[in-house]
Amino acid sequence: MEKEVREAIKRALDKCDGTKTPQICALKSTKEGYLKVESDIINIMIKNNLTPSEAIAHVENYLND
Repeated sequence: MEKEVREAIKRALDKCDGTKTPQICALKSTKEGYLKVESDIINIMIKNNLTPSEAIAHVENYLND
């Protein structure tokens, strides 16, 4: 299950749109940033029962606050 979730997150992050989620796109460009974003996405997915794409939007909003 974990592998499938990480793969789904990777697919969603591969579609990163710099105009909609600039913070996420910038962070995912480094290994450390990617791991941080991935962890944040997983936590939000679990807490809120969201898809990776939905969680990405939440993380972006959190980063902008």
